[in-house]
Amino acid sequence: MDAYKFAPGIVAGSYIFPTDLGWLYTVSFINKSNLFIEGSLLYNSQLSFEFQFERSPIDEHTKKGFDKCVANTLSKVFLLHASSHGYLPIYIFICDITDGKEAARARLFSTWYESIETADWQLINYELTDPDDNNRVYYTGIVLNENHPYFNDLLIEFEVYFKNNSMGKWITRN
Repeated sequence: MDAYKFAPGIVAGSYIFPTDLGWLYTVSFINKSNLFIEGSLLYNSQLSFEFQFERSPIDEHTKKGFDKCVANTLSKVFLLHASSHGYLPIYIFICDITDGKEAARARLFSTWYESIETADWQLINYELTDPDDNNRVYYTGIVLNENHPYFNDLLIEFEVYFKNNSMGKWITRN
């Protein structure tokens, strides 16, 4: 599996890698335990991370196109982070909505996840529909290790959290 070399980023829990097409990717695992009440399942002993990645052009000659090595590198970075924390972390992702490409990001994230070479981590996708904004859809998800002792309970807690904190949006598990 071809992948780019990556290195720790400046911010703790982040990694960076340049691509052959001229992009610089930053992959971050941001501890989000502060979102949840201490003692709740989602607090998860401070092992709740938001998985983020972004790309920036290195120069004005950056090329566009699909680069399979990016997905392979994201997989290696994820597995490195997960292996250093065992089977207990919770990984949450929320697709950026600022440019209207959130549905494409959600599909890309799912495609990337399907390329991971481990059956132990499960991605569960959700859609939040906002009835007050022409039924606009927000995409989020959670990645859990199937060996987590509270796997099913965490899914229920995640859904309850969004029902209670999403300001009237409807949550649907895909």
